[in-house]
Amino acid sequence: MTGQGHEAHAGSGGPHGRPAAAPGSPAAPAAPAIPAAPAAPRAATVPAAALLLVLLALSAAGCGSEAPDPGEAARSATAAARSVLDKVREGTDAGGDVRVGRTETDESGRSTATVTVTNRADKPYRYSVAVDFKDADGTVHDAVVVALPEVPAGGTAKAVARSNRDLPEGVTARLSRAVRY
Repeated sequence: MTGQGHEAHAGSGGPHGRPAAAPGSPAAPAAPAIPAAPAAPRAATVPAAALLLVLLALSAAGCGSEAPDPGEAARSATAAARSVLDKVREGTDAGGDVRVGRTETDESGRSTATVTVTNRADKPYRYSVAVDFKDADGTVHDAVVVALPEVPAGGTAKAVARSNRDLPEGVTARLSRAVRY
């Protein structure tokens, strides 16, 4: 089964690419919510406030009358991505479940890469994946977090990691960290 995820980054106006709900199932919530009662021990979410923090930090990196410093923008994006994943409660490292595909440039000049998650567990999980866009020397030029809603047990889901701005040629997308919850 293949689904779509969404990402949080500056300039997006918020998460996008949310999959359509299956017929007869409730529509997906606008943002992850904390369950009213603990239905399962893995019940954890990325608080909406954390995603808002990413958006604010990334947009602040590009504000002002001067051209933004690319190094400062990358540091800000990296810190914001780390902050989002640090907010996941009861999350488990999921780097082994994630593959980041080839980096391409979209029609607007942004770097993109397909993130594929394979849930090898015996129950559904949500995933948050931090992707760094690095040059050949390992310098991080940008970072984004891609959130994938419930990935069924044994299922696969895909999402697109898209840079916050135009990046130098030769930059590649690399998995920074992934958490399932």
